[in-house]
Amino acid sequence: MPAKLKRRQLQQDWSWVGTDVSKVEDITPEHWRRAAGLVDVERCPFPLQHARKAFEVYEERHFSLDSKCTASRCRRWPGCLNHLGAEELVAPGAKEDFITLALDSLPERRNGHAGLRNLGATCYAAAFLQLWFHNIPFRNGVYRCVTAEGTPLYHLALVFAQLQFSEKSIVDPMGLIEALRLNTGDQQDAAEFSKLFMSLIASEFAKQPDPALKSLLTDLFEGTLEYTTQCDQCKYQSETTSSFLELELSLGKGSTLDRCIQQFFGFERLDGANKYFCSRCNALRPATRSVRPTRLPPVLHFSLMRFVFDQATMSRKKSKASISYSKEINLGGKEYELQGIVTHLGTSAHHGHFICDVFDQEWLRCNDETVTKIEVKKSQEPDKKKARLYPNDEASKDAYMLVYKIKGTTKPIMPPAHIMEKVTLDNAVFESEMDHQGLKRRIAEDTFCFLQAGKMDVVKALPGNDYLVSRDALEKWIQAKSLEDLFKPFDNAVCEHGAVDPENVGDYRLISWSAADKLTQYMTFPGIDVCQQCVEDGFLKRLNLAERTEQLATFEVLNEGQAEYMVPRAWLKLWKARKADAPSGEHSLRCEHAHLSPTAEAEVITSDAFQLLQSLYELDPIKQTYPTCEICAAATEDDEALREVWVAQLKFNRGISKEMNTKPPVFKVEHYLLPPGFDMDWKDYISSFRARPLLVMPLCEHGFLTHDPGQEPMPFITAKGWDMLTREDSAPAITFQFSPNPLPGNRTNVIACSHQVCQPCRAERLLDFTATSIRILLPKDPVNLGTKRSTRSRDKEREFQVTKQTTIKDLKVRIYDDCGISPINQRLYYNDRELNSDDVIGALKVLAGDTITCVEVLDGDDFEQGGIEGFGGTALSGLTVETACRQCTLINQVGAISCEACGDMF
Repeated sequence: MPAKLKRRQLQQDWSWVGTDVSKVEDITPEHWRRAAGLVDVERCPFPLQHARKAFEVYEERHFSLDSKCTASRCRRWPGCLNHLGAEELVAPGAKEDFITLALDSLPERRNGHAGLRNLGATCYAAAFLQLWFHNIPFRNGVYRCVTAEGTPLYHLALVFAQLQFSEKSIVDPMGLIEALRLNTGDQQDAAEFSKLFMSLIASEFAKQPDPALKSLLTDLFEGTLEYTTQCDQCKYQSETTSSFLELELSLGKGSTLDRCIQQFFGFERLDGANKYFCSRCNALRPATRSVRPTRLPPVLHFSLMRFVFDQATMSRKKSKASISYSKEINLGGKEYELQGIVTHLGTSAHHGHFICDVFDQEWLRCNDETVTKIEVKKSQEPDKKKARLYPNDEASKDAYMLVYKIKGTTKPIMPPAHIMEKVTLDNAVFESEMDHQGLKRRIAEDTFCFLQAGKMDVVKALPGNDYLVSRDALEKWIQAKSLEDLFKPFDNAVCEHGAVDPENVGDYRLISWSAADKLTQYMTFPGIDVCQQCVEDGFLKRLNLAERTEQLATFEVLNEGQAEYMVPRAWLKLWKARKADAPSGEHSLRCEHAHLSPTAEAEVITSDAFQLLQSLYELDPIKQTYPTCEICAAATEDDEALREVWVAQLKFNRGISKEMNTKPPVFKVEHYLLPPGFDMDWKDYISSFRARPLLVMPLCEHGFLTHDPGQEPMPFITAKGWDMLTREDSAPAITFQFSPNPLPGNRTNVIACSHQVCQPCRAERLLDFTATSIRILLPKDPVNLGTKRSTRSRDKEREFQVTKQTTIKDLKVRIYDDCGISPINQRLYYNDRELNSDDVIGALKVLAGDTITCVEVLDGDDFEQGGIEGFGGTALSGLTVETACRQCTLINQVGAISCEACGDMF
């Protein structure tokens, strides 16, 4: 593997400082370029310089670059004009790509069957909508229904009409999805959607005056079963009937549809713990139960139990069992043919993708936006290894529902006039947009040709050394997608003096005078070069550095001999490191009494060395024999005595520190409370010499605690540590214990405190603030806080800064900014009381650091506490209270989806 090439870096040349040039006035433009490293810059090969004409399309081989020229390696190399996007101007497909970007994204013109747009996770709905659309009797019934605009049935008819007559290749079902109030991001179960949607549509059909329409869904999809149970003892038979919309079939190894149907209609033994209660024997008896269909509908739905509960993992999983099925079956003396197959793709029971295969003179696969013809394999010699018992059967491990219909045809009818008018208008708008697209395409072609010609004219002239231009600005201009962008002024990102900082030349590119002149056709091009002022500043800095080097060498020579004068040691160290000039006040050797400080740290140097520094900085002349301050010396002696005591007790005091805030604390063992912040003060005390912190317990004038250990984390110490601590300090002992879990309403695990909390004094302390932080708690589980509306709680906790003037409305806005919960959907509670938006923190007497609970309440939730799953909250779940219509004010019955009088959707 070849060695990785290093990034190319300019070599700045300041060797002329102090040699060729010793004064600012002698600096020339050549020195500017040398300081920036721009003399004799090696150029990368630039193939587009030799392009013969602007509109020529070049193959990739024309752009082959030196292997040493890469985008990352030459990122900061002014001599590289590649990797700026110029290659794309003449690349194959550049023109078509530009036109595609310029045109609006319109649906393609229909060429065959139309698909349904997936709005996020609505594949389950798309699969069944396609299945129902290709059911001609059902589609005819939907068209014949008289319903108000805006109802689900109206939008269903509109979707069907668009699938049938729209000129677009993709139909958008958003109107229907919104009418059903479905969340487009939620993955749902297709079978559950089918049942609930059919139930909703059935209620709409039931309102129709035509008797044939009233019972259409029942006539098409509903069958009846008769359950017969015979007692083994007395042979008594009981019979019950039940209706069904689909037959649920269990899957097993090697399942076939015929076998599953036989199993469904077979005999079942009721024995053991599952005995039958015989009304004649008046006792539990073994019995035999059988099921037989008494009426089979024209359209049969077989729901395959693809998702099962796994006892081993205690979770729902997808069955991998395969099922074989025929395209024609005989059931109840009737001939049925396969009309559709709903398939679940994916291995998980919790997510995946639904598609639908339907028969409409030919087999079609409906996969959201695409509908493709399923090619029927030509007959061939059967593979002996894969030979089936029934060669004409189909088999699938993903089939979710099989739909059969009685053989025969139904003539389709046209959509109602008002629906067809909508489709026709939509088609007219689409045609107009398509015509407009043709004009826009011609404009885009002309724009591309103008942009390409103008850019290539400049690009071919770029190589040169006359001007500097910002790499990013040049790249942005070359990649301009519109004439407006082409004529925008250059943003050269210059230094504070309006030119190029020699330290940042890597962000620029060298270009020719000719290219700069051509650029002036599009903007006022700023012809900039290396900044004279920045070079002069760099010159003076380096000249001073050279002088400092000479001064240091002289100082070291002069500092050999008898030391006599004192200078600040810290300053001298910085001066030698070229990090300081004249000493500041913090480096003074004198104390506050203007005498030599006994603690001053000084370096003693020779008289000649001092004279050198004195000539440069006017230092304070203090000889080595200068007396120290007597006042400061006496204080220092006292401090030294205390320091000796502190050092002697250091080991003992460190032992006390180890007994503080032990982790984890021992449960149900007495610990001793320490004053707030005492643990940090003690840590500082043992880390560096200072006064011992005072043990002042947090007790009020009433003898109670001003802090609540159950609500506020407090420092503590073990019994052993308390005994050690109070050998020198006396303080009232305040004890408490820890438990594994906090008590209800508490934030900490503290229990059994020996002292009561003075709530008035604590509140007075916590109310004394100008600004403070409070916690916003979004509970994990729903909590009954005075509302019957369902909550969607979030396991979050946030902290916000508030003042006494902060309103609850302001707080809701900040919660929205941080958590994304709309203020309308927020319910804030403090001390079990719901807060109004106009309430103010100060008036509510919210304590510093206290907690306000935020519960998110979703619009349309009118269910009892506990949350809603699946299609809860959508139009498919119905309503649980009587609802007044917002249009005509009629009080509608429980479960109504729309107003019975005017049809307005709720």
